[in-house]
Amino acid sequence: MPLEKIARTMWCPMVRTSVLTGAGSIAAVNRDIKNDRCIGSDCMMWRWSNRDETNSNSSGYCGLAGKPFP
Repeated sequence: MPLEKIARTMWCPMVRTSVLTGAGSIAAVNRDIKNDRCIGSDCMMWRWSNRDETNSNSSGYCGLAGKPFP
């Protein structure tokens, strides 16, 4: 399974969700596992290991986590 497909099933630690508090202010909530998924190659931190514009065999990884082991 391509890494991007796996990544899109994972929670992203960089996602923040805004919540209206009782005092009328907005608080940033750090974790909403069900809704805050990785967006794969749509993310600015996504790094390509072999970008091929002509087909769908391009692969990459989350730059936040560093290069995956072979």
